[in-house]
Amino acid sequence: MVINRLRASSVGSNAQHQVQQTLRRFGGLDDAVFVPLDVPGVDAAVLSGKTIHDAAPRSPVRAAIAHLVDIDILPPSSRGTSRKEVRRAARQGQKAGPLQTLRARRLG
Repeated sequence: MVINRLRASSVGSNAQHQVQQTLRRFGGLDDAVFVPLDVPGVDAAVLSGKTIHDAAPRSPVRAAIAHLVDIDILPPSSRGTSRKEVRRAARQGQKAGPLQTLRARRLG
């Protein structure tokens, strides 16, 4: 589960901990991922029609999503695939799988 737009003003102090405890208690969920609220960075990306990587490269949202992709989405075998390896495979006529392509184009 990915959670974003969490504000301390809506839940109280230590909002992330409170949400984790509630999910654990009522939903049996222990592995929630929190993406920070970065309204200026996300707005810049939306208004410019660019990715968050291009519009706000130092955004904590970009870093959190890149971490999520690396750790929780990509399988261990594709984590080592670099952009250079994907380009080399493309030049040699080999087809890079979607995970390798995602890794090459990932957000960070």
